[in-house]
Amino acid sequence: MEIVKKNVTKVDIRTAEEKALLCVPSPRQKALQKMGFYFFIHFGMNTFSGKEWGSGKEDPALFCPKKKIDTDQWARVAKETGAGAIIFTAKHHEGFCLWQTNTTEHSIKNSPYQSGKGDVVRDLAESCKKYGVKLGFYLSPADRNSEYFGTDKYNDYYCEQLTELLTNYGEIFCLWLDGADGGTKADGKHQEYDYERYFQTARKLQPDILLANGGPDVRWVGNEDAKTREKEWSVVPACVCPSLLKKYKGDAPAPTQMDEDLGSLDLLARYDEYLWYPAEVDYSLHKGWFYHPLQQPRSLKKLYSAYMRTIGGNGLFLLNIPPDKNGRFASRDVRRLKQLKKKVDKTFRTKLSDRFAKTTEGAYLAIPHENSKVRTVVLRENVDFSQRVESFSLLFFDDGKRVYEFSGSTIGFSCFVTLKKPVVCDQVVLRINSHRGERIYLDAFELYS
Repeated sequence: MEIVKKNVTKVDIRTAEEKALLCVPSPRQKALQKMGFYFFIHFGMNTFSGKEWGSGKEDPALFCPKKKIDTDQWARVAKETGAGAIIFTAKHHEGFCLWQTNTTEHSIKNSPYQSGKGDVVRDLAESCKKYGVKLGFYLSPADRNSEYFGTDKYNDYYCEQLTELLTNYGEIFCLWLDGADGGTKADGKHQEYDYERYFQTARKLQPDILLANGGPDVRWVGNEDAKTREKEWSVVPACVCPSLLKKYKGDAPAPTQMDEDLGSLDLLARYDEYLWYPAEVDYSLHKGWFYHPLQQPRSLKKLYSAYMRTIGGNGLFLLNIPPDKNGRFASRDVRRLKQLKKKVDKTFRTKLSDRFAKTTEGAYLAIPHENSKVRTVVLRENVDFSQRVESFSLLFFDDGKRVYEFSGSTIGFSCFVTLKKPVVCDQVVLRINSHRGERIYLDAFELYS
């Protein structure tokens, strides 16, 4: 977690700019940004109850897969379709635990699955190791079953569960904290989550773990519909992070994760603490998060558009694939994922440029191969020097004549420009129209057919 703090007594754009340039990603954030695409897997009691949010009163006997849950399939499909990791719902809001926990009876040990000896977390950890896929856990802070919820003892209970998961299952790359209260307000209960203690526990047990969503490493994009911002900044006010909000003492209202502007200098100048906090889009292959037999996967067009907008918009793409009651991805879902992989691979299969050159400060030149038609442009900043580009233009020339122009905004760690139709050209110029700091640090300017 990188927070840059300096007192700002009034709106001061220059000071805001200087501070923003000091914010850079941690090694764990850089590794996730490079990965870009990874799986969410929602599976558990709700798979069998047919609900999205359980009540916590379900009988553990309801969890009864007829076959051994095929975690190997989950990890294998992730590997085959380009997802570098899996984040798994070890416990959702109803509080049912999918590992052999000592903290509660509301768990897989009291289900008929494998005569109460099953451990989906253990099996998935072994499968991820087998296929070279990283593993993370969704451990809902909300818990509609726990008798301790709404009391001081609940934070002890949660940390005990967290300790089990981060001690017994090998290297865990991410802890994903849903911000929902899990319907508990309807039960007349509310819990003050001790986030600081949760994070200290996690980092003590797994020093390199990412703390996502409610945590300070990865930010929710603000919706579950894969809607992305035109300008996505990774440097934002620290109070955007839910777990840091209660420490905020400033006069300006704290921005929310749903706000359109989270990183302009005008906005940053109202606050005195900044955070490198990249946006993550959580999106489901189905309309629901858990498996429902009648739901069909989203169209290839929608999934591809979400992928390109997210990873090509300075964001991270967390795509949910829900297993069925037998603990398997449906064949129709696997087919759609493979179609997505094929379409993405085709987009970036033919690289038309070998390198780019800086011509003047703020201008770069890429020369496509002879008789090329450019359809996609990939841009990346070297974010070791923070995120700097505020706006840019792409100018396409053929035989000295400008034949097309595209105007863009931010670049960040990943920017894809997809043209409406291919452009025949012999030169492409990238012009940086506005940026932070004196210099620009560009890592990639690539042309694809």
